[in-house]
Amino acid sequence: MNGANVARAYWRNGEASRDGLNAEISGEHGLWLRTGDLGFLDTNGKLFVTGRIKDLIIIRGINHYPQDIERTVQSLDGALRENCGAAFSVPDEGEETLVIVQEVERTARHTIDTEEIKGRIREAVADSHELSARHIALIRPGTLPKTTSGKIQRKLARRLWLDGGFEEIG
Repeated sequence: MNGANVARAYWRNGEASRDGLNAEISGEHGLWLRTGDLGFLDTNGKLFVTGRIKDLIIIRGINHYPQDIERTVQSLDGALRENCGAAFSVPDEGEETLVIVQEVERTARHTIDTEEIKGRIREAVADSHELSARHIALIRPGTLPKTTSGKIQRKLARRLWLDGGFEEIG
């Protein structure tokens, strides 16, 4: 994004200004705003936003969109709440590894076989994304952090998982 509507600096924050507001594109004139969005232009020049740079999962040099992994997980069983899961990576034994945190429907909390469903999640993620879901946390409904508009806060979920902030079911 470029134009008079783009701020030139953040108030008293030179680093954020350099990182986010004053990007340069080779061969282009002017300074650009880094939105943090990932996307592509199709052959007709139409823009498609596919995700956010900060949410991208990179394991063994391959990019994975967390929402694709989350959709795979949530499609496995009605006990897994739609739009209530987070996929992210964490360092583990010198490399990045996949973590899945997924809410379980209230009606299924006490009847779900957690080991069986985790096995199904691992198998589906391996088949669909060629990834090993080393860590899976099944959690109570309403405990995954979201914004006020209902978007998953993956960065906060990652921090909570690393700090042991999720109480797992089973």
